[in-house]
Amino acid sequence: MPAAKNTFAKEKAQLLLALLEQSSKKGYIRSDTILKRFARYRLNEEEKEDIFLEFENAGIQVVFPDNLTDNYLDLSDGDKSDEFQTLADNTESFENLDPVHQYLYEIHSFPVLTHKETLSLVRRIQEGDAAAREKLVNCNLRFAFSVATKYICTGLPLLDLVQQANLGLMTAVDKYNPNRGTRFTTYSVFWIKQAIFTYIEEQSRLIKIPSYISSALKKIKSVTEEYYNTYSKYPSDDEIATLTGFSIARVKHLKTLEYSMSSLDSPVSEEMDGTLLDTVQDDTIIDPITNINIQERKTAIDEILNKLSPRERQVLIMHFGLCGQEKHSLEVISKKMNITMERIRQIESLALNKIRGMNGSNRLRNFIKL
Repeated sequence: MPAAKNTFAKEKAQLLLALLEQSSKKGYIRSDTILKRFARYRLNEEEKEDIFLEFENAGIQVVFPDNLTDNYLDLSDGDKSDEFQTLADNTESFENLDPVHQYLYEIHSFPVLTHKETLSLVRRIQEGDAAAREKLVNCNLRFAFSVATKYICTGLPLLDLVQQANLGLMTAVDKYNPNRGTRFTTYSVFWIKQAIFTYIEEQSRLIKIPSYISSALKKIKSVTEEYYNTYSKYPSDDEIATLTGFSIARVKHLKTLEYSMSSLDSPVSEEMDGTLLDTVQDDTIIDPITNINIQERKTAIDEILNKLSPRERQVLIMHFGLCGQEKHSLEVISKKMNITMERIRQIESLALNKIRGMNGSNRLRNFIKL
């Protein structure tokens, strides 16, 4: 298994070198060309972005054919677009722009820093200069935006992706150490992508799980797919543990955290009738509509009863079992109130006649026979 894994890695590295050499003559390469050449390796999103970064670090532009992405990237380049200058002269035009273009207009005023200027700001940040930190963040907002636009294919709102990219950028500003010999943009792209990947992962799950669990699950999925592509069968838990470096117990535990979504209208099984909804319904819980009807009935009864005399109200409550009371016969009521049954019948008749003449009495016809 390790030998097969090393073979795959060697093949991918050779293919990458060949593409870098071919595209270096033109200075650019299309993203779909890269994806087609690496299709057999079933790369995940992180691996794709790492390959794109290899080309960018080699000075080779990766061209994304998506029209929306191209348009936004063009607008974020202040040296190549005059649209921002036109907008700057026309406040009314700015107010009529969509939120994305408004954001681009706002960040366009921040200049692109040279490497020397960046290092100067970093030194000031290390000395505790908050203004320098703010300037370094603002001057790299366009770079964070350009990274975020590559993930609009996920279906998530672009401005939400940009917000996450900006959070990653701020993390990079706080952690950057120029003594390691890495340029700030090269370093910050890692934190920007990590913030975006975490956000995408969170939004794709109905049940949120910790990021370290999510990373472990992705690692298991990756090695499982790679193993299947090589041997046309799925690996056992022991083999997954060997490939990932996890213990067998951890692999088993992580696999129990995987879940799938099912419709509540789907059948329980081929042998059983009914749906999944039938198995999770709780008959002790009152249906919302029923609960509303109960509240309306209680309100209507209280309004009517409050318009009666105390004796009339007591007779109706005891006879019809209103206000949470039990129903009683006229004989029981007469004994409790120490009044003859005939008098109880007269009181009830008078009370019902009063109710018939009251406004809103129709609301009680379903509860009391008037």
